[in-house]
Amino acid sequence: MIALHIFFIVLLYNAVLLLSFFYTRMKMWKFFSDMLSNSNRRKRVKNQSLKEWFLYKNFWDIMPMYKKILYFSIFGLYFVFMISNILCEVFCSSVDMEKALVPLYAVINVIIVLII
Repeated sequence: MIALHIFFIVLLYNAVLLLSFFYTRMKMWKFFSDMLSNSNRRKRVKNQSLKEWFLYKNFWDIMPMYKKILYFSIFGLYFVFMISNILCEVFCSSVDMEKALVPLYAVINVIIVLII
């Protein structure tokens, strides 16, 4: 029963983190479209690799520092959350450990969501 609750909590928080990631990307794309002309933006986007697309390498010079910090902190929190999920699944495999780690796991998830 507890494992089912954890599954839905993990699913919900993953959805929230992914939505915040894509929302941040959408807001940054809106910022770039306001700052650059269409032809300049197309030149920067043309022949972009996946790494350049993900890290905004071509737009690094016009991106404000707070947007960089926000973007990478959300991305970093997503990976921290995924690692905590994996660790909790490993340590919560036995019944005794599950009862002991569920409150800790819930507190970690609440802290991550409050930071976002």
